Amino acid sequence: MVVKETVLFLLLMMLPVAMEAKEPVKPSVSLSNLSGSSLAKEDDAGNGESLQEDIKESKTLVQQLLKLLDDMSAKAAEPCESRVQGNVCNDIKKQGDSRGDGMYWMDPDGGNHSNAFQAYCDMTSYGGGWTMCYTTDDEAKPRTEVTYNSAFPYGNDGYRTNCNNIPFTEIIFIDHQTGNKAYFKRNSSLSITAAAIYGKNGSASGLWDGVGTNKAYSYQLLFCDHSFYSGFFVSGYTNTCYKKCHNWCGDTYSPYFRTASTDSRYGGVAFNTNGHEPNVVGNRLMSVGLR
Repeated sequence: MVVKETVLFLLLMMLPVAMEAKEPVKPSVSLSNLSGSSLAKEDDAGNGESLQEDIKESKTLVQQLLKLLDDMSAKAAEPCESRVQGNVCNDIKKQGDSRGDGMYWMDPDGGNHSNAFQAYCDMTSYGGGWTMCYTTDDEAKPRTEVTYNSAFPYGNDGYRTNCNNIPFTEIIFIDHQTGNKAYFKRNSSLSITAAAIYGKNGSASGLWDGVGTNKAYSYQLLFCDHSFYSGFFVSGYTNTCYKKCHNWCGDTYSPYFRTASTDSRYGGVAFNTNGHEPNVVGNRLMSVGLR
């Protein structure tokens, strides 16, 4: 309505020019007040009939413009399939359709877009193309917390989107407290999805190489939806032991990248520091994304 009122106001201000009037139309004039009889009385030249025709034509133009605005508003409110910009952020980046960091519509499975959703794309970190899954300073449940809410924008605790079916070979962790970033690349070039490996031990996705962290380790990845721990979890592959969502191989020294456990002994958010008891980590704001 603000747009319509603004356009209408501007058109009303332009009516004197269109009609070659001598006196400007006051901003308070509304479309409903543009009656031929009232303005005809104000016509010093006695051309009331001609003025009425001009007014009628101007009203028609305004109505046509308002209809165009209605059509534009309806277009903006159409189902999201008409606005889908790519399957995932990395596709958008590769296709040259990136507008930089920000929110995009996407649909990982292609299809008819009925399940398309909005997600924040990091188009700059380590080459960009990251679909950012969640931001939290405590716990996260990415398997079920899948709906973006504009009240919780990316980079704020509560940002969520649906990363369950995004094919990926890389995962990134961003520490908003320090600005530090680290990502991990799967040794295999075959893409996986979180949905396919939820609850499985680290061997399900194999070993990973780290960038921005201790290169002395190979790393392993867990996607958890367990009462003990929920979220994406990267840690070192130690003692030839693949971790489980509820059993972390007694690893008290490799770097951890994880959100908080429901067990208070494993609370806090770990970024590039060991997060196994007796080590204690505090809460910090961290985001996770896939590529």
